[in-house]
Amino acid sequence: MNDRDIVSRLQNGEENAFDELVARYLPYVSAVLNGIGGGRFSPEDVEDLSADVFLSVWKNRNSLKACESLKPYIAQAARNAAWSRLRRSGRDPVPFRDDILTVSAGGPDEAVEAEEEAALLNSAVAGFREPDREIFVRHYFYGEPLRSISQNLLINPATVKTKLFRCRKQLKKILKERGCTEYEKASENQ
Repeated sequence: MNDRDIVSRLQNGEENAFDELVARYLPYVSAVLNGIGGGRFSPEDVEDLSADVFLSVWKNRNSLKACESLKPYIAQAARNAAWSRLRRSGRDPVPFRDDILTVSAGGPDEAVEAEEEAALLNSAVAGFREPDREIFVRHYFYGEPLRSISQNLLINPATVKTKLFRCRKQLKKILKERGCTEYEKASENQ
C-alpha cells in the first residue's frame, strides 16, 4: 500500500490506515525527533512527541493531499513538535551558549575589546529565527558540514546554503548598525 492509498483511507476515517501509517513512519519520526533533540529527549519524550505527530496527522487528515509520499509532511510535523517542546522547556534546538565564540587577544585592552566583539556576535546570532539560527550555529560554531546539516534537519542542501547566505547578510547588517566596521572590511575580502 502506498501513501496515496493511506491518505485516501485516512480521509475515509479508517483506523487501520492510521495503524499502517504509524507502522510505516514511526522509525522515521523517531529519527527526526532524535536528530533535532540532539540527545536531549528521553525515550519517553520521543514516544510522546511521536504520538503528537501522528495525532496531528489524524486530526488534519481531511486537509492532506493525495500524494506519492507523506514523508515531507510528517517530517515537518515532527520538526515542529520537537522545536515546540524544546522551546517550552526553555531549551534551544541546538545548545547556544553565550560564550560559544571567543576571540583571542594579546593584552588587557585587546582582551576587553575581544570580549565585547564576542558578546556582540553572540547576541546577533541569538536573535536569528529558527531554523536559521540552528543552521548558522551548526555550521559556523560547531563546524558541521552543509551536507550533514541538510540530512539532520531534513532540509534541501541548496536551502541550507541560502539560509547561511541570508544569515551572513543579516549579521553584517546588524554589526554595521552597531558600529562594527572591522567585520565589514573582513567580509568584503571574502
